[in-house]
Amino acid sequence: MWKLCTILIYIFLTFLALLCITFALSVAYISAVIFLPTYFPTQIHKFSRTWDIEASLDLNDPSVKLSPWGLPYDSECGGIRMVFLDMDCMEPARKCQELIEEYEKEYGKTKKEKEEFLNIAKYCFDASKDPLIKNHAYSQGKLCFLSFANQFCDVEIVDYLENYYEFFLEFAMSPSIDDCGVFEKFEALGCKDSMDFFQKSKESLEMGNQTQKDYEIMGFECREVQNRIQNLTNPCGIPQEFQMKMNEFCEKMNFFSSPFWKCVQRMKSENIQPDLLLYPHFIGLQFGDDTDSCTIFREDSVKNIMIEYCGSEVIDGFEKEKSYLLKMWNCI
Repeated sequence: MWKLCTILIYIFLTFLALLCITFALSVAYISAVIFLPTYFPTQIHKFSRTWDIEASLDLNDPSVKLSPWGLPYDSECGGIRMVFLDMDCMEPARKCQELIEEYEKEYGKTKKEKEEFLNIAKYCFDASKDPLIKNHAYSQGKLCFLSFANQFCDVEIVDYLENYYEFFLEFAMSPSIDDCGVFEKFEALGCKDSMDFFQKSKESLEMGNQTQKDYEIMGFECREVQNRIQNLTNPCGIPQEFQMKMNEFCEKMNFFSSPFWKCVQRMKSENIQPDLLLYPHFIGLQFGDDTDSCTIFREDSVKNIMIEYCGSEVIDGFEKEKSYLLKMWNCI
């Protein structure tokens, strides 16, 4: 009987010793996870498993803790997924949250702050003129919009949009009264493809070897872009510098593709000779000689000569085209 009691006591003491050792190891492990990141941030991978930010993320997984803007907290801490995320990653999250709160306090105080917020209008919607269609597009396209915002906007703006999307729609749906707001900037996005295509065509044309057909194509593209911009509620969403350069370039392309310029080119290349009895003031002048060009095209009677040689189509916009020609040749 005594031997049995002794054996049971030894078993109990052994179990108790193992329990104490297990408890001590657990405390040591937890302490290491909590405190080692502060002193040995590069060695913490020994006590945690790495997190691949490119891997698929199950948002329904309760073990995945996300920051207020939808990123894993561990991505804020060097790509390491910690056991005690609150201890290691809440501080940078708090700092970001403070920036958001500060931004919200400042927003709306002046139009300048509002303009900063409105700059998020980027690459999202080709806005429709129909407000019902546009409202549907904005509402149904919320996830699409936020996806683009995540790529192109600061995290403060993205978080603001996620929480105040309906408030943002008020700006997106209503024309601005006295400034260039998000409505105008979104509407201007409808011209972006045309503007990009126009810019590429312009650069290609400026490389040289232009033909009359090139000028005609470019003149058509110019009219397309100009018409789209003119149809905007307010073209303030298109950069002023672009509008100015576009108008200058398009004026030149429209001129080079005009019947007037075709006729000038023909008369010069063929070095035509008008009836000097009808036009005696052209005696001694050569249409093919560039040094005589200013003198010839300053004459009012050159209009009749052009009609005789090129037809009545040169009459449309004649005075405007003639004035542009004389300026281009530095005749005035």
